[in-house]
Amino acid sequence: MKLYWHKISILPIFLVLPLFLCAQAMEDLPNENVKVWTGIFVNKKITKDLSLCAKISYHTNSLLYSARFSDLGLKYNLKYNFKIAGFYRFVRFFEIEQQRLYFELSHKKSVLNNRLIFKSRVRWERKYNTTDDYLEMHIRPKILIEYVNPVLGSLGFRPYCSSETFFCYRPDFVINRYRADIGVNYGITNASDLRLFIRHQKERHVEKNEIARQTTFNLGYRFYM
Repeated sequence: MKLYWHKISILPIFLVLPLFLCAQAMEDLPNENVKVWTGIFVNKKITKDLSLCAKISYHTNSLLYSARFSDLGLKYNLKYNFKIAGFYRFVRFFEIEQQRLYFELSHKKSVLNNRLIFKSRVRWERKYNTTDDYLEMHIRPKILIEYVNPVLGSLGFRPYCSSETFFCYRPDFVINRYRADIGVNYGITNASDLRLFIRHQKERHVEKNEIARQTTFNLGYRFYM
């Protein structure tokens, strides 16, 4: 990696980190079932600053395929690249049913002549399992770094990495989940893109006092109207 006073080349980060995550995935394979997520996200502008958003995701492993969750909510653009949003999520995963309500504040900032894009987000979430009458409440900070390379960008590819932590404060004060993503966005048109990424997650099930690790391969399609 070459370091300069006025800029930092971070492309090696996006080359090394996938190798680490893939190695971690292979390490987990004997004990964990690698899962695949697919989904679609639709963003419909109502006014210049207000958008209606809908998302549905599907989950599959080697034996099963099932709709997992759907989201519906609103996003509003504020000044200085800030956004606020509120969503309702309904989850149905075989015998489990869950309802979530979450609100979030996000911000976007570009540096180094728009080569690096930093996206930060703080989400408050209320998660209620209707199946077993169990309630969790979280605060979820997340940061995403997107690298805009002139060559890759001209081909529509924008690699990125992100990190998110789940701070649970009900029923207990504990960090009960951490996830890291590495992936790439591919622009199909000005109004749609594909997102392919690998996610590694470590989770503590508060109600069961168990720790689980999981690696997932994810594919999402986003459409803007």
